[in-house]
Amino acid sequence: MWCLCLFVLVCVASVSAYNVDTQSAVRHTGKQGSMFGFSVAEHKERGASWVLVGAPGAQTNQPGVKFGGAVYMCDINRDDCRPVPFDRNGNLNNSDGTQIDKKSYQWFGATVRSSNGVVLACAPRYVYYAKKLDRRDPVGTCYVARDQLSSFSEFSPCRTQSNWGYHRQGSCQAGLGADISRDGRRLFIGAVGSYYWQGQLHSIDSVARLPFLPPRYTIYHEGQLFSQNTHSRPEVISTNQSEPIEDDSYLGYSVTAGDFSGNGGQNDVALGMPRGAELKGKIVLYTWNAINLENITGEQMGSYFGYSLATADMNGDKLDDLVIGAPLYTDLSNNEGAYETGKIYVVYQEQGTHKFRSVHEREGFKSKSRFGLALCSLADINKDGYGDVAVGAPYDGPNERGIVYIFHGSANGIREKPSQIITTEDIGYPITTFGFSLAGGVDLDGNEYPDVVVGAYESDTSVFLKARPVVKMKASISFQAEQKQIVLEERNCTLKDYTKVACMSLHACLQYDGFGVDENLNFEVQVVLDSKKTKSPRMFFLSEEGRFAKNQTLMLTKEEQKCITMLVYIEPNIRDKLTSLEAELRYGLYGSDSTQSVSSQRRYYRSLTPVLDLNEPLVRKDSISIQKNCGKDNICIPDLRLIVVPSVKRYLLGSGERLVIEVIAQNEGEDAFESTFEMQVPAGVNYINIERVDQEIPVHIISAPSFLNNNTLICDIGNPLPKEKVVNFKVLLQPFHREGIKPRYEFLMSLNSTNAESNRTRSDNIHHLTIPIFVETDLILQGSSHPSEVHYNTTLYTSENIQQESEIGPQVVHIYSIRNKGPSDIVEAEAHFLWPSRTLAGDNLLYLLEQPETSGPIKCDFVKEANALLLKLDRKKKSYLESSGVGFQSRLSSSGSGITIEESSSSSGSRSGVTYSHKESSHSSGRVFTAEERKKFEEAERRREEEEARAETGDGSLRHSKRVKEAQFRFQGNGEIGAGNANWDKGTNSGGRSSSRTNSREKIEGGTGGVEDTNSGRGTKIIERGRVEVSGARPGQKKEFETKLEEDYFKSYGSSQSQSGRRYGGANVEPGVGVSVNRGRYGGNDRRVETSQGRQGSNVETSGGRRTQSESERRNQESHYGGGRQIGGGTVNHTYNRQDHTSTNTTWSSETGGKPVTHTATSWIIDEDGIVRNGSTSNVYEGDANYGRSSGYDTSRSSQRGSATTQNAGGSGYDARVSTQDTRGYE
Repeated sequence: MWCLCLFVLVCVASVSAYNVDTQSAVRHTGKQGSMFGFSVAEHKERGASWVLVGAPGAQTNQPGVKFGGAVYMCDINRDDCRPVPFDRNGNLNNSDGTQIDKKSYQWFGATVRSSNGVVLACAPRYVYYAKKLDRRDPVGTCYVARDQLSSFSEFSPCRTQSNWGYHRQGSCQAGLGADISRDGRRLFIGAVGSYYWQGQLHSIDSVARLPFLPPRYTIYHEGQLFSQNTHSRPEVISTNQSEPIEDDSYLGYSVTAGDFSGNGGQNDVALGMPRGAELKGKIVLYTWNAINLENITGEQMGSYFGYSLATADMNGDKLDDLVIGAPLYTDLSNNEGAYETGKIYVVYQEQGTHKFRSVHEREGFKSKSRFGLALCSLADINKDGYGDVAVGAPYDGPNERGIVYIFHGSANGIREKPSQIITTEDIGYPITTFGFSLAGGVDLDGNEYPDVVVGAYESDTSVFLKARPVVKMKASISFQAEQKQIVLEERNCTLKDYTKVACMSLHACLQYDGFGVDENLNFEVQVVLDSKKTKSPRMFFLSEEGRFAKNQTLMLTKEEQKCITMLVYIEPNIRDKLTSLEAELRYGLYGSDSTQSVSSQRRYYRSLTPVLDLNEPLVRKDSISIQKNCGKDNICIPDLRLIVVPSVKRYLLGSGERLVIEVIAQNEGEDAFESTFEMQVPAGVNYINIERVDQEIPVHIISAPSFLNNNTLICDIGNPLPKEKVVNFKVLLQPFHREGIKPRYEFLMSLNSTNAESNRTRSDNIHHLTIPIFVETDLILQGSSHPSEVHYNTTLYTSENIQQESEIGPQVVHIYSIRNKGPSDIVEAEAHFLWPSRTLAGDNLLYLLEQPETSGPIKCDFVKEANALLLKLDRKKKSYLESSGVGFQSRLSSSGSGITIEESSSSSGSRSGVTYSHKESSHSSGRVFTAEERKKFEEAERRREEEEARAETGDGSLRHSKRVKEAQFRFQGNGEIGAGNANWDKGTNSGGRSSSRTNSREKIEGGTGGVEDTNSGRGTKIIERGRVEVSGARPGQKKEFETKLEEDYFKSYGSSQSQSGRRYGGANVEPGVGVSVNRGRYGGNDRRVETSQGRQGSNVETSGGRRTQSESERRNQESHYGGGRQIGGGTVNHTYNRQDHTSTNTTWSSETGGKPVTHTATSWIIDEDGIVRNGSTSNVYEGDANYGRSSGYDTSRSSQRGSATTQNAGGSGYDARVSTQDTRGYE
């Protein structure tokens, strides 16, 4: 019965579990500190199996011996060990009763070996008293046990009377390394300390019975081998002393027996010299009678190459290969600071003279793990016909407790990766130095598989690990289709909903075998369809529609094949036609306990359950491809080409126009499957949609641009995109302004397909498109004055000690606005304002009361001259912006609105009138405007402002009207109109900057003033107007605007600048959008006044009819009030005394087109340079009274105009500049 299952079986090969069973591990323990586990061996004799464990620090029952060491025989099924009585005697004495050796601390059990019923155990630190008992030589000794560990004999080849001393054999420490031939006939004992620690080999017949002292007639000649006749006395063969260069080489440190000559004798031997070959290490191969076969040299100094040795047939060629350990090897190329990772070398025996040349290397994985410190052959532990080996790394593992690696052999030799890794966590015992000693290759539990013994001497522990039987599975799965192809158009199967589909048969077979496995076993089998695409499968079982995987438990019989046939179908309208359809057959043993915990898995029974051979894949596969229009090889190689056409060559930022990119994708090669178009959209561009141009091949959006896909548009343009076909569509995009965007739009577009294209034709699959960005702006600067007119009557401001704001002059507020009519935005802009703050003589003209008022993201430079006289202000920070309802935006956008800056000044009106009354005049009389007259005046002002708003058409007509008005005088309602004689002193300051006027001269003639600039060497004329408008200003563009005034003025300037690095002593505007307000006073009474933006005053040197004069003037004047004066450091050309009674009134209105009408009535007496004249006139005319149009006299006089305009940002001597890229427009 089949059952649905969408999970994957737990049958994937894992190096942490294979056929060495950790669940049934048997732990043997010794006394603490006995070094139990320093060496281990497996012993099997006459059906009895034992684990032999050496404990070189154990205390025995030998009389007078302290911690001489012992060897224990342990039960393989439980923790039951007992010492083997190799030597029950204590220290030996001669016939005189004198002690001749020392067995305390002799390390008996440091080496334990077993082969074919013979056990060899050695004590390398055994001490013999040589040369008349006055020497103590650590000659070492070994014992051999036979007959089920009941018969014992001693072998101490270095214990002689004549060869004492370290320069001979006195320090040979025989038995540190030792082994037994496979037939048990010969003992190979290494003596590392012989001849200045060159080392030595002793080959001894294991059945020999050597007397305690060799007979005196037995002579060892240095440089020779000693051999005894096999009939009269057993053989003892030893190597001779070598050259001094071999001193301290430690020959015999490790020993392994095998067949290294290839003659099948199995009585050859390999000895390690870990300090030989200039500390690189060396392996020396001998025959049983010490004939040197070959030498193998290590690669790294100090790696202790040859510390451990083992023999195994790793490639299954019936020749013994040599496994060499170098536990101190360090990969010097690693940059992680790892050292002593260890390394093993597998040197393969081959036919020929030089047999050992081919080498495989395997390195340790962790620093200080000392991988390769212990080695042992496992024979063929998994019964695959190849030898296997165990490698100990006693300081490896997650807690540095030690690891044992199991490497299986193969036809190519040792496998690349370990087949199993055994840790102390796997066996469930918290022991250390696990893997310090190893033994294997012998089947102790009788299941036909060799077992493993691992020693951990620091924990006084050994662990016996059994091997589980291995099941070898032969499995296959295959599609029953010709040429392994399926034609989607051949729909020969029908679904339940009557849909026709393409289908085929799938065939699966299984068969198992193995040594020691049961005749019948249950297996869990899983079949997965379209295994490459399990998230979106395309193939399903016809019997279970919509199912692509199912499980079944099958019982199989050993060596009998079982097969299953299934019908499968392909889902219609699949997208991926290029990826092959793959079916997988997965299998595992039923009831696998690999996922259980160690404690729950613990098994102590004899028989072990089998395990699948994990060296073979547990998954079988077969695949079938979809037939395509790709020729005989069924391999399609496309040739895609991408053509891109943008709608514009450059894009106007802020225009609001869409950016359209036309895409033409064509395939000039074979079919392109799952072909896609990808376009990375840059920042500042929004994707809208795609628009089809042709309808032959559909285009579908796979994913729209977003931060999840790196803002990439992905479109499906055909699956397949056939040969010689073209796809044409448009991508609609909408650019927008974004902070920090590049000055260009950069698009990266490409065509892709799942079937690879030739490298020769890939270059036209990618297109880089760059569209430059440009901007257009229309920047407008406007300014206005509140009120629009100021009437300044000097008689109202006569205080000499000015302390109040109201005592200095009338107040004016200037409002400036900056607008961008686009279409592009301006992110940053600067506005610079200049205004007349003083006369050339240094007198106050405009007085700045406080810092500019701003609102929004605008910042003006601090004006330190604000309220320099520390006047008491009439109000505290009353917001003109709130009261006037002025708004702002956060940026100079292209919507037409922008920055508004409001400032206050004293005298800035388009009209003003001034009346001066002489104190000495007997006819002086005056009146004040009535309420009706004031109301009429205000109504006329309102109509004028409305007319200005309607007349602002951009054709210059309004400007012309303003120029006319600015040239006229007008008396304000609260001004005093004298009916009698008045003394007039009129003059206007206008023109250049104060710094260049120190040596200027003023000549007043006919009411017109002119300035001669001695610094520049030429006259300078500054034209004044009433209102500022900057139109069409763009980045990098400069416009100059001319203004006109019917009189030429000479003025000194204040200024305002934002972020330009210069300071003019005025208000400052920082780039951005917002509002700034300054307020100030029209300044008279000889006060120095500096104002910010739009503060203008008459700066008349009078105080209640008085003015300061030079001594020469006073001498020529009949009255204290005269017409002569000094302006801006210049001199007056003439003086005169005049007494007159004057009545003057100038008016204009919008009905008259802005033309002024002046009414005058004057009686006068003039003393000019000693000439006295008098008379009277009355007149009505159109024009400005400043031009002296009254009849009855002809005179030139000094005229000071008492009016100034404040509705501008640069008129009347103002300099207004607005820039984004230091762009300036001058007025």
